[in-house]
Amino acid sequence: MSHPKGWTNGGTFSDEEAGNEFLHSRYCDQINQKFAVAPRARADYHRSAAGYHLASIFCIEEERSVTTDGTVRFANQYYQLQPLHKTAVGKGTVLVGRYLNGELHFGYRDRDLPYTLLPERPKPKTVIKKKNKNRRGAQVIEQYVPPANHVWRSFQFGKGPPWAR
Repeated sequence: MSHPKGWTNGGTFSDEEAGNEFLHSRYCDQINQKFAVAPRARADYHRSAAGYHLASIFCIEEERSVTTDGTVRFANQYYQLQPLHKTAVGKGTVLVGRYLNGELHFGYRDRDLPYTLLPERPKPKTVIKKKNKNRRGAQVIEQYVPPANHVWRSFQFGKGPPWAR
């Protein structure tokens, strides 16, 4: 069997031109003879892409939960969603679409939501309701974090309470 021009002993071609020449002169003809099938009809049945937004069709989509303050975590980043109107509730799920060019789109009920990237994780808020009967709202206070020298931080499991040591 004769090897094509530019063929080396290692089973590769010496340069790109020799490989391309073999591909176009011999290999494509052999593959076409082996696998080619005549079409049933000459008509072109492909649909036109006109009217379709192909970038949104060929994207990677994931569903994410929205917190009560309207933030979403996606790919280790936090995003603040802007509501479509003032009375919109910020809890539920959104569909996050990552386009092939890297763009992100947050969709809710077939509409894109505007968003901003947050520089860090938002601080959680705790809501404590007032106990009087004629309350008009709820107080929002920061979550309690004990100080560094608190007794809870010096507790060692199995060693007993810290004051008994």
